[in-house]
Amino acid sequence: SSGINAEYGAPYYYVYTRVDMSECGFLGTLIITALVDGNSAHWQTTTSGVSTAEATKDSFTVYLFGWVGIHSKPGQSGPTASVAQSGQWNVNWQAIGYVC
Repeated sequence: SSGINAEYGAPYYYVYTRVDMSECGFLGTLIITALVDGNSAHWQTTTSGVSTAEATKDSFTVYLFGWVGIHSKPGQSGPTASVAQSGQWNVNWQAIGYVC
């Protein structure tokens, strides 16, 4: 992946990363499922999961929306790259598509 990035600005707060699948050898756009796990705070996001977007045969972007922290307020704070890194968030993904 290309590292963890974050975007802020009410009402959207999210972290995202681009997943590189170019070594897999897919021939076309795929069906992708993904989830995030980690050691802390990933379960406090509003979606309890991820959104995938911008999929090609070589890569896709994973977005995790929400807010983190017991005192956080919706629309006023969100997950940050540092929270994702310290919580050791991982993207687990599966792609289905043609390779021949």
